[in-house]
Amino acid sequence: MGDSADTLSVLSDLHTALAATRRCHTIRLLSGFDETPLQASTLANHITAIEEQIQPIHASGEPYRNVYNALCQTHLPKLADLGIVRYDSTRKTLTTGSQFPMARLLLGLNHTAYLILNNDPVHAVHNHPSIGD
Repeated sequence: MGDSADTLSVLSDLHTALAATRRCHTIRLLSGFDETPLQASTLANHITAIEEQIQPIHASGEPYRNVYNALCQTHLPKLADLGIVRYDSTRKTLTTGSQFPMARLLLGLNHTAYLILNNDPVHAVHNHPSIGD
């Protein structure tokens, strides 16, 4: 990231990517999976489970299909365009991209800032990926 205009452009793109909850879930979940590439169906199971407050094994039906379709048609291509993930639309698999570490850091910083600004500094320290580890 050379000059400030380039830096601001990249940061703006990354923040735009983080504006969607399912993209944030994708970044967080991809950080925690050891198997790569990750199947979009596995990701959809976990995001459906988060949204429906159920176990991933129970994620099915219309809620699962909605998440899976949104991921494959919108969210994963957007994250791939920004270099956050590498998405194979034929195999429906993803791995981390060159901008993944920056997106993960920004996501963690945003979460920490939110907790601090809402007077929850104890959880802010324990939940930040580079502070709470």
